[in-house]
Amino acid sequence: DDAGEIRSHLEYIINQPDNDYTDYALLLIARMDYDSSDYSSSAQYYDRLSTVSDNQQIVTEAMEGSMKSYYFNKEYDRAIDKANKLLQQSELSMNQKNQANYILGKSYYDKNDYPESLKYLNVYSDETEAGAECRYYAAVCLYNLQRYDEAEEKVYEISDNYGSYIYWTARSFILLSDVYVAKENIFQAKETLKSVIENYPSDERCYDDVLKEAQDKLNVIDKESNE
Repeated sequence: DDAGEIRSHLEYIINQPDNDYTDYALLLIARMDYDSSDYSSSAQYYDRLSTVSDNQQIVTEAMEGSMKSYYFNKEYDRAIDKANKLLQQSELSMNQKNQANYILGKSYYDKNDYPESLKYLNVYSDETEAGAECRYYAAVCLYNLQRYDEAEEKVYEISDNYGSYIYWTARSFILLSDVYVAKENIFQAKETLKSVIENYPSDERCYDDVLKEAQDKLNVIDKESNE
């Protein structure tokens, strides 16, 4: 097929000593592997590209691609290393800075290092869906660190500033019910869960999962209240 033929040409070029075409071939093959979710391969090609290219724009794209490849491959320590190196580059766009902070925040989160995760989740600075996601995970970090008042404040920040992202708002209110349970405010915990169950739109993403999570938590509270 055409893709296989293109790939064999690219592999031929990158297996030669570095030449005028090496950058372009590495960039194309790295993008191909990244787009097909072959992250361990794309990471290696992006890494090589970041060391051989003299073009700053290509180096930055390679570092970003390498960082994301390692993250999606669950190699969090390498993702963290690449994100820190990316942030040291001059002339990064705000989007690239946000990408690096997102990867740092989520990588530390997945390593259960909540204090470190918070540093980066809190500096993600736009009101996109990724911003809503970062605020949600920041709230989870605060909850896991038993900083319940701050977790509650963070949920209301999500509700106020990211209310159009219904999925993350609902997940945040489910988390808020856990905060209320931890603060022994059982009535508020139940009311919060009932509100999610009654108001989460049936055409919204993960409808069944969100409702099940809220209902399961409500069932546990009811069971414990009756014991």
